[in-house]
Amino acid sequence: MRIPLQRISILGGNKLTIALLTLLSSSIAAAEESSLAWNLFGTLGFSYTDNVENIELKNVPFSYLESGASFKPLSKLALQARYQFSEKLDFTIQAVARGFEDFDPEAEWVYFKYDLLDDLSLRIGRIRRPLFIHSDSYNVGYAYPWARPPGVTYFEFAGLYQSIDALDIIYTGWLGSWGVSAEGYYGRGRSDTGYIRDVLTTYDSDDSFGVALGFEKNELSLSLGHHIAEFSVDLPSAQQAIEGLNQLGFGALADPLRIDMKQASFTSLGGSYRFDNWQLDAEVTRLGSDDSILATVSSGYLSASWISDAYSYNYTIGSHRSKSNSDFAAPISQAATAVSLANTPESALAAGYLNGIADGLSQYLDANRNRRTSHRFGVRYDVRKNSVLKGEIEWIQDEGSSSATTNLNLSLDFVY
Repeated sequence: MRIPLQRISILGGNKLTIALLTLLSSSIAAAEESSLAWNLFGTLGFSYTDNVENIELKNVPFSYLESGASFKPLSKLALQARYQFSEKLDFTIQAVARGFEDFDPEAEWVYFKYDLLDDLSLRIGRIRRPLFIHSDSYNVGYAYPWARPPGVTYFEFAGLYQSIDALDIIYTGWLGSWGVSAEGYYGRGRSDTGYIRDVLTTYDSDDSFGVALGFEKNELSLSLGHHIAEFSVDLPSAQQAIEGLNQLGFGALADPLRIDMKQASFTSLGGSYRFDNWQLDAEVTRLGSDDSILATVSSGYLSASWISDAYSYNYTIGSHRSKSNSDFAAPISQAATAVSLANTPESALAAGYLNGIADGLSQYLDANRNRRTSHRFGVRYDVRKNSVLKGEIEWIQDEGSSSATTNLNLSLDFVY
């Protein structure tokens, strides 16, 4: 029996979760009928990338880009299983093994779902934040026209896009002739490591909550979301400045540089429209943390596909812009000027150290200002009802780079 490929939500450790889990356990014990269904899906992919040095890949990490030829960036294998305890209660798990993570399997989505009403469901467990149009099907290459979703928008940053342990409520219904969905969630993220500007960095996501809305009518679908998360990042560049300021006795200047339980917000707007043989897909997003030294990132893409029987051809243009707030270095420079007015050897030495810290911080912030554009051409061939072949070529250009980076992808996506 085939089941829908859907979002999947693992158990949190707070009192509310424990209470709800007790309720669910009671329902499980009372269930008289049960059933198991499963899906296997994945991608066999090949990727070739040249001129990697021309773009700052790890400023905003692109896990699908690896210098030269490789099967790892695109390849993955996943298993999804769903166990139906009763008409109202089920349990779902999805495990994914990705090539760029050395095929180490991870239970990425795991949840209990309880239908409160015909159009209202409660889920407890590990979910992927519903940030994008393709959040549900991010791991299912068969579900979208590209070999992978546009990297200028679907990028990884400080754990924001990781799965979280959460409680969420989903409503699906009608508003006149429009199909409507609404999802609200609250949960906690996880600790992990990743690259920020070519430096392996530890980050931790804490309280997270958000709302995602969807509207659909005929061939038009729209989505809107707003999400907030508290996060901490152990950023080496900032840590060096913090330690230097503390040693000089300027701890007050160091505090604004700490990325400890800061608040980040993510807003997205997307849509899809099908007419005749054409399909248009577009998304725009903004990720920012106004009170931290991390960059504010705005991104978006527009994709047009022409569909003819088993073949489809697409062109996608994308833009990604990151910008940091340089005001964080100004107070340190001002302190250096004030210290130098004492006109002593000690004050001159301290002012020199402060100016050095301010200059290093300014260079880091300036380096985070970047504009990236992407152009991609692709073709998709539906071999069978459960498998597709895709090929695409992409040119990625960073502002100021002498030439573009070329990325070639070939993939076979399958669902069983």
